[in-house]
Amino acid sequence: KVLAQQTREIKEWYRGALEEVEASRDLLLVAGAKARGKRAKLVKDDERMGKMLLHPLAPELENLGRKNSFDFKKWRRLMDEEFPAHWRVWLEKGAIPYPDRYPGPARNVQLMFHMLNKYSRLESTLIYSSLGRDRHINDFVADFDWDPVTERTQTLGKLRNFIDSIDEKIQPWNP
Repeated sequence: KVLAQQTREIKEWYRGALEEVEASRDLLLVAGAKARGKRAKLVKDDERMGKMLLHPLAPELENLGRKNSFDFKKWRRLMDEEFPAHWRVWLEKGAIPYPDRYPGPARNVQLMFHMLNKYSRLESTLIYSSLGRDRHINDFVADFDWDPVTERTQTLGKLRNFIDSIDEKIQPWNP
C-alpha cells in the first residue's frame, strides 16, 4: 500500500513536470512566432493550445505584441525573472519525490529543464534578430555550431527526446 502511494506520488510529480515543460515550450513557440509576425503551427492543435493557455504565464505572453509593437521590456522580465522562478520549483533540492527509486528520470528532469532554458534563450535570440536588434547579453547560450534557427530546431528535438524518455519511464507505472 505504501509502495502504491509512493508510485502514485512519483507519477503525478513527473506528469506535472512534463506538463510544465510542454506548456512553457509551447508558450515560447507561440510568443516567438507572434513577435516575428508569424503564426505557430501548434495554434491548430486544440489540445496543446488548451494546456498552454492554462499556464500561469500565458496571459503575460499573450500581450507582448508583434513586430514593431513587441514589448521587449516585458519579454526581458519574463525571460530573466518569471520563467526561471517558475521552473526553479521543479529543480530545488528535494523536489523530486523518491529520486532513488527511479534515478534515470530524476537525472533527466534536471537536463530537461536545462534544455528548456536553452531553448528559451534561443527563441529570444531569434526574436531580437528578426526585429533588427542584437542578441541580448542574457540570451547568450554558447558559440553556435549552427545558425540560431538550426540550433533552436536541434534544441527542440533534444527537449522532445527528454520529454519522451521520461514519459516512457512513467507510463508503465501502475499504482
